[in-house]
Amino acid sequence: SLATLMRHSDSAMYAAKRTRNVYAFYNSEIEKASRDHLELHLDLRRAIDNDQLVLHYQPKIELNSRRVTGVEALVRWQHPEQGLIYPDDFISVAEKNGLIKPLTLKVLEMALRQCELWYQAKMNLSVAVNISAVNLQDPVFPESVAGILKKFSAPPSCVELEITESAIMADPLRAIENITKLN
Repeated sequence: SLATLMRHSDSAMYAAKRTRNVYAFYNSEIEKASRDHLELHLDLRRAIDNDQLVLHYQPKIELNSRRVTGVEALVRWQHPEQGLIYPDDFISVAEKNGLIKPLTLKVLEMALRQCELWYQAKMNLSVAVNISAVNLQDPVFPESVAGILKKFSAPPSCVELEITESAIMADPLRAIENITKLN
């Protein structure tokens, strides 16, 4: 039927876009992958809104003194049915579907909440949070970060934003402008 043909052509088109190919041939696996991708996107939106994200903290250790000087916040998704999902399985979905900003801001807020507890307990630890290239290109990202920082009494110096070189190279002028604002 025409409806089936249109559905199959849509699946192939989205598969081509996802894989950045000029074309793709339809097969049932493409349609399943497309459905799975859509489900993951919808589930991720709910995960951000319903506190299904958890942070694990990897210590940063000064080798000479063997002292923990800070931690890196590592996000995980505690999916209600699939269990613990690692970032490799959902960050690209977030970047492609416009969810990376709310995801990053949620992670930043969670990390600062923990940093606040450490600060109140007189533990001098900084928390590093990874920032996506998409975040770095967002002109309002620095203001969003500033808004989150204002919610907590811990000093802004307790948080480090980790930015990859590839994030800067995507649009160097915008990246430098936002890095300056974030600083």
